[in-house]
Amino acid sequence: MIDELLQCYDASGNPTETHPRSEVKTQPPRWWYAVVRVFIVNSKNEVLCSKRSNNVSANPDKWQFYFGGHVGAGELFTDVAGRELEEEAGLRVNTEDVVEISTGKKIDRLVQYTNYMVRFDGDMSDIHFSDNEVAEVRWFTISELMNDFLVHSDQWSTACTVDDLESLSLKLTTL
Repeated sequence: MIDELLQCYDASGNPTETHPRSEVKTQPPRWWYAVVRVFIVNSKNEVLCSKRSNNVSANPDKWQFYFGGHVGAGELFTDVAGRELEEEAGLRVNTEDVVEISTGKKIDRLVQYTNYMVRFDGDMSDIHFSDNEVAEVRWFTISELMNDFLVHSDQWSTACTVDDLESLSLKLTTL
């Protein structure tokens, strides 16, 4: 497997150099890197959640409420959002349909993130999980999602947070 080059950043979020993913993810962290997370939301404001397969290295058999990945060398965040949706769910979206929800940093891990959402009201057969990262999918209302996340937090990816859900919920009230 080729070690993908990740874009690295300074503490202010400005792109600096690139490094192989294996080096960037080595602990303790030495370089800031970025991830993009995309919520798929239908017109009923339900969020498509996926259960990760047991053959992925991070959070196997855990649910997550976004699709996403790392920002590669020279990539724009919105382009990463589109790429990850296509890779992970087989969905092609226009970057102008990707709506920013929130941004943030996890200082202890030297990671910055941007959360986006896209609307999808197509048939579930339009979604294809060909990269073997997804074992199951399900639509959740925001309240169902928040409740399940709080009651069964051990069944959710460690990258998922209540703040992410609250930001999404707030954004949905303004659209």
